[in-house]
Amino acid sequence: MVQFGQGQSYAANCPPFPAPPAGYRVWNTQTDGPVPTAAVQDAQALAGNMQLPLGYADTIYVNGIPLIVRVDPHPWTTDAQGNVIPGCYHGATVYTPTSPGQGVVPPSSGGGTSALLTASILLGATASGIALIDRFFGRR
Repeated sequence: MVQFGQGQSYAANCPPFPAPPAGYRVWNTQTDGPVPTAAVQDAQALAGNMQLPLGYADTIYVNGIPLIVRVDPHPWTTDAQGNVIPGCYHGATVYTPTSPGQGVVPPSSGGGTSALLTASILLGATASGIALIDRFFGRR
């Protein structure tokens, strides 16, 4: 069973970040623009729901494009100042289709790491903060 929390020991035991669903890639704000509000809201709701297992996914449609929002383990998050905080967090990631025929810009070379960083910062920070507050301060 995955243990979620803050610190190097949690980060060291966090499951590896899974591959994107077939036909999808991580949303990249450098090529795709800002993550749509509906996707951010869904990601925050999924990440904040600790009852959802890793791998749980929703499909939402933004301008007719199917986006997948999946609960994934995140081995770090960021604080309000952008500092990286190691741990294992119940996060959510937004995935977009790889097919440019669906109105999505194809991935740029080498964009995977920055895309993961960007998506994690945008989606993981808020949801992880909420989950940690709930866990450590007893709001359940």
